[in-house]
Amino acid sequence: MTVTTYPADYSSAFGDAIFVVRGVSADADKGAQVQILSASSTTPLGTKYFFNTSLIRVNVASYARAYLKIEPPTIAGLQTLPKRAVALRVGADGTYSASRYVALGADTLSQGVLLSDVAQRRLSPGEVDEITFIPPSGDVWIHITATDSKRKSYTWRTLPCVASGGMVSYVADFDSMALQAQSEGGLVPEEIVKFKAEVLFGALTAFTVTYEVVPNPQGVRLAWVNRYGAVDCYTFPVESKNRIRVQRHTENTARGSEITEGNAWWEQTLSAGLCNRNEAECLATIATAPNVWRWSGGKWEPCIVLSTDVTTHNCDEPCAVNITLRGADNLNTQTL
Repeated sequence: MTVTTYPADYSSAFGDAIFVVRGVSADADKGAQVQILSASSTTPLGTKYFFNTSLIRVNVASYARAYLKIEPPTIAGLQTLPKRAVALRVGADGTYSASRYVALGADTLSQGVLLSDVAQRRLSPGEVDEITFIPPSGDVWIHITATDSKRKSYTWRTLPCVASGGMVSYVADFDSMALQAQSEGGLVPEEIVKFKAEVLFGALTAFTVTYEVVPNPQGVRLAWVNRYGAVDCYTFPVESKNRIRVQRHTENTARGSEITEGNAWWEQTLSAGLCNRNEAECLATIATAPNVWRWSGGKWEPCIVLSTDVTTHNCDEPCAVNITLRGADNLNTQTL
């Protein structure tokens, strides 16, 4: 088997991730057999059969989709994300190709950059956020700087993550960072106004993410899957409507009309307040995101976006982005 063309690294699992091979021996009944495998195993994920062709095109995208999974950020700190990208290869006649990564981005992903379109980042006590990227092989570090209202600052470095392929994430946890700034730098958590996360590949700075600290105990924080197959987070400061919707099923019986089944769920309408056009367009993608979660009670809860359209601009003036969502599960109800 000879591979003539490889897919681009970090090709989209929703598009084409095609290995082109030739020179595969063919069986009279089963044709030419090409196996699809992960980079770390010789057990096939699947086998494809080809007849009457010497140049074989093997699209492995669907095999990646079965393996990959995106979950919202939970554990604070720097970590690899093995379920965000998978290295696949093909094999035939006892030989194997080199591997290529496939990810859940809408398009092929770039390495060494922030996988997000959220430009203005804010963080409040009790909240977390995700900084996701694809680093080159080697050590990855994060330099964190906390600054208070008196311009006093403290900087520290995370433990390194040794990258060897795939996505890496730094989960910025306000409470953990504020505690470290307090215990080692003497800063008062209530007076911290800014966090800066500097991402380094080895000794070189790749990019920097800055968080404005905005205490907002009444805000509702959402997380959603963005177009890069990473997770974006945003706190909507205004909850304009919160209600319980009820659905009842009745039947006519000998005793009259009776409720035989009832369902109930919560619905919320959130407003981002006035946003510039870039920020509004980024938030509008929540309406089309494949997965959305709401931060509630110290954990992420899956939810469903009910909004079918989102206004992102009005004659180039600032606008308020509104999102209506409901719980993915029904509330507990009683049926008599």
